[in-house]
Amino acid sequence: MNAWNRVTIFALAALAITSTLRAEEKVIPTDKLTKQNTSIKAVMKEAHKKPHEILKKTALGKSTKEEQKRLLALYKIMATHAPPKGDAKAWKTKTNLLVKATEAVIAGKPDAKKMLSKASNCKSCHTAHKQ
Repeated sequence: MNAWNRVTIFALAALAITSTLRAEEKVIPTDKLTKQNTSIKAVMKEAHKKPHEILKKTALGKSTKEEQKRLLALYKIMATHAPPKGDAKAWKTKTNLLVKATEAVIAGKPDAKKMLSKASNCKSCHTAHKQ
């Protein structure tokens, strides 16, 4: 295989990978989020990881109303999924606490941000349900 063939193959592979990554980065509008187009992994990525970190911003009181509504929609969808492992009833309890805490933040209830921080205990959920 000559050098030009290798360069061409490498360029095509890089293009394919870049296209795939960009396709995954498309943000679905909040009103179009469904169980079919939003996985638990996608919820975790958008709600808890950089660059979005909607949960962190919301718990600190730095999120917009739109971000809070998006977080609520993401958690509601996550609650409809079956847990990757562990007890389904425990999963339902934990995800419902996230939903209720996020609703409390949106409603402006006192101690809602503390409630959200407590409900979003990563270790508790990951130990029981993450594969």
